[in-house]
Parts: sequence; C-alpha cells; structure tokens
Amino acid sequence: MEDASALQLLLYEPPVASTSARLSFEGLERACADRLDAMRLLQVAREQRHHEASLRILERWESTQEPEADVASHMAMRLHCCLDEDRNAWMIRQETQLLKMRLALHFDQASLFQLMEHIGWGGQLVEEPIERKMYYEIPFEHVPDLVETRQVTLIRGTAHVQMHQLASPVVSHFKRKLRKQMSIYARARPMLLETTPALNDIVCMLEERWKADLEDVVQHSRYKDIVMDVGLRLKEEQHVPRGKWGPTALQRLDNVADVAFPLCARRILKQLRQTHHAKFQARFQLTLFLKGAGLPVEGAIAFWKEEINQGELKEFKKEFLYSVRHSYGLEGSRVNYTPHSCHSLLEKIPGHNECHGCPFRAASEEANQMEITRLGVSQSAATRIVGLASRRRYRQACGELFRERYGAPLIGFPSDEDGTHSPLQYLSQALNALDLDLSASDEDFEANMFQARNKLGMT
Repeated sequence: MEDASALQLLLYEPPVASTSARLSFEGLERACADRLDAMRLLQVAREQRHHEASLRILERWESTQEPEADVASHMAMRLHCCLDEDRNAWMIRQETQLLKMRLALHFDQASLFQLMEHIGWGGQLVEEPIERKMYYEIPFEHVPDLVETRQVTLIRGTAHVQMHQLASPVVSHFKRKLRKQMSIYARARPMLLETTPALNDIVCMLEERWKADLEDVVQHSRYKDIVMDVGLRLKEEQHVPRGKWGPTALQRLDNVADVAFPLCARRILKQLRQTHHAKFQARFQLTLFLKGAGLPVEGAIAFWKEEINQGELKEFKKEFLYSVRHSYGLEGSRVNYTPHSCHSLLEKIPGHNECHGCPFRAASEEANQMEITRLGVSQSAATRIVGLASRRRYRQACGELFRERYGAPLIGFPSDEDGTHSPLQYLSQALNALDLDLSASDEDFEANMFQARNKLGMT
C-alpha cells in the first residue's frame, strides 16, 4: 500500500454496498469477528505498552484482510457501536489508533502529501529560510493534537507541519469524519437492520462477541499463539479495597476521599460537592470508580440522589436512576462495565465546565499545583510532579504523587516507569498504606482516620 488510492481505502470512503456485495455472509461474519478480536487485543497491548504484541497482532490481522472485508467489517462495526455512547467512543478511539499504526508501517511522506492534496485542504509545501527544512503549511484546525501539544509553529492561522508529522492531519480528518458518520449510522440503523436481515444477524453476532470474556474468545481465535508467546495479560489485576462499605458508607466517603482518592476522583467529587451537578461523563466515571471500590448499587443510588436533590434539579429523575443501574449492569444491555483505567481516562478530553478524565492532562498546571499542595505535599515536590505532567508523563506524575503522600512507590508499576495504572490501584494501595479498612466499626474507623491524617500531615 503506497499510493493515495490505498490511503483513501484506509479512510473507508467507498460505500459499504460496493464492497460488502462481493462477500459471502460467512466471509463477512468471519471478517467482523476477526476485526473485533483484533481491536480488543490491540487495545490491551497498547495499555500494557507491548509494542511487539501490537505489531504481531496487526500483521496477523492484515494478512487475511482483503480490501472488501476490511471496509465491510468496519461498516458493520459502526452499526454495532453507533447507538451506545461508550461503544461509539471506544470504536472511534480504536479505529483511530489502528489507522495511526497502519500509516506508520505502510506509507511514506509522499503518499501522505498526495492524499492531503486530494482532500483539498489548500495546504502547500514551504521551506523554512533559516533551518532550510521543508514544512507543510495547513490551516491549524486540521492538526488539533499538534497544536495542543505545541509541536507546530502557528503563523497567521496556519500551522507549519514537519514532514515526519504528516500523518497527524490525516488521522484528525479521519477521526472528525468518523464521528459525524457514526451519528448518521445511528439514525439509519433501524431501517438498515429491518431491510437487511443479514446485517441484523451480523450485529447480533458482534453483540455476543463483545460481551464474551476476552480470554475465552482468544482460545478460539487465530491470535492465541501470539498472546501466549508474548505473555499478554488478558485480565487486568483487580485492585479491590480491603473490606466492604458498611451502612455508613456515604458518611465516610469524604473522609476516605481526603486521604486515599486519586486526583481524578477527588476532582469530580469536589466539584460535585460544590455545585451538586456533574455532566454525564463525570457521573459515569465516578460511579464506576465507586462501584469498583465496593460501593453497592443501593449506596450509589443514595449518593447521587442526595447530591442531585440539593442542586438545581431538586428531583432525582428516572433517567438518573436508570443511569446508575446501567453502570452496574442492571439495565439496558446489562453490560458489566469495569472502572476506567488510566489509559482510558487519558483518552477522554473534557470540554468547558467538565471535570472527567485525568486532571494531570486536562486541568491547568496552576490548579494541579494548588490541589497537590493541599494534600500535604511540599511545594518543591508538587512542582516536580506538575513538571512531569507538563512533559506528558501523566501516569508517572500520579505515581510520584502517590510516593510523596504515602512514602512508598505503587506496587506492580514502579513510579519511575509507568506510574499509576488505574484509579482503583491508587485507592487500594493508599488504603493499605494507611491501614484503613472500609468495613471497620465507626469507632475503629474514626481512630484509624485520625492516625491516617496525622501520617499525611493533614491535621
């Protein structure tokens, strides 16, 4: 794959009818199942930073992906994911990452430049007069990721993109286009499934495979040997805090948050206590965190009901009850959602007045510095931690915060390497470091909390 026509195929521009018509039902079913398996495994490999596994899984997947099967399976995945907000976001992330890998492996600068000319962005090649380097001059809105990370020079509304960065505008274009098309598919889905029974069967198959345990799926997939050979972990280590929340869980929540919550959970809870309002992504993130921390669904419902009743809404509406129960796998498709990992939180960029995601990436350096020093961390250590985040070493920054607060590194992920892996990992090990048991009696819990605050210099 070297020319612009091949790149156009990677952007899935051909209509599905022109490609899927050439496939048998069995061929389409195999292609869709294989695509879903590969995307799930590539996500695991990225989260574990296993470059060899990523390359081998991609090569194995591409080895049998004819263009027709590639496009048709992609379109079928749109139908499968388009109605659910989380699946929608998941597919956009995975397909974007897949495109990045394929561009890096198979396409040169000339091919990428040819494609951008075909898209018609009005860019041009320019030579920097001092360094004598060639740049691609393009409107800045086409490279938001490079602008965000300050990797381009902006001059009068145009970005000077270095030649080795040419994949970025292509990926951004693909992501924006896919997000719009997912909305179109959501509207067209009922008619498509009603008029095309074969597509309905494919979507049902994908639903079953989506819900299946990845370990079980791999046992019967063509990626089994790769997973075993590279030692890819298909089940994440469970970080469950010691003890279960008792009947006074909600009364203990703020105390536990003060001494043991990671910055991401503290941020949402703090805003919630101040405004009694949180948007969907923040509610979903905090609910899954509390669920993973052992708070039963009844406790989660009571928590949100108490907060929302104090806010402007004055009423815990049915949709809020449904949302909490849905997060616990008790409504809708009854998917047992797992709490977010740090990797997934770093992919969620909050908008204005939103507080979800990872604050080391999303919040300002000043806000993080102030919040960290409030936790009893020295100014110099806080500056060092914020400095790590400013260099995009977000998880390492969180790991360093843990070391500063509790006097020991996180177990399993040394803070001088990967840092924090999940908010529950942080919580569980913080509670262990402070010898706090969530299920202790009120008297013992108060005594332990007093000792914990003393240890952290918060009294």
